[in-house]
Amino acid sequence: MENFIPHTKRFLKGNCLPNIRFHDLRHTSLTLLLGMETPINTVQQRAGYSKTTITTNTYGHSMTRSQDEAAQKIDETIKPMPFELQL
Repeated sequence: MENFIPHTKRFLKGNCLPNIRFHDLRHTSLTLLLGMETPINTVQQRAGYSKTTITTNTYGHSMTRSQDEAAQKIDETIKPMPFELQL
C-alpha cells in the first residue's frame, strides 16, 4: 500500500483528474452500485462488511431514490377505485 498511494496520485495528476483518496473511489463505487439497485447483500459482500446493516447505515442516504421508485411502483400497481359515497 505504501507505493500504491503515490502511484495513484501521479496517475490522477497525469490525467488531469482531481486529487481524491482511494477510499473516496470505494465509497463512490458502492454508492453507484446501490443507485443501480444492486442487491444490498451483494454490495455488503463487495464492501467486506460482516452485516448488511453496516451497509445500510453507511450508504442509506444513497438508497432514497430506490425507495421513491418502490413507492411509485406500488402507486402504479394499486390504482384508486372510483366510488360514490352514499349519504
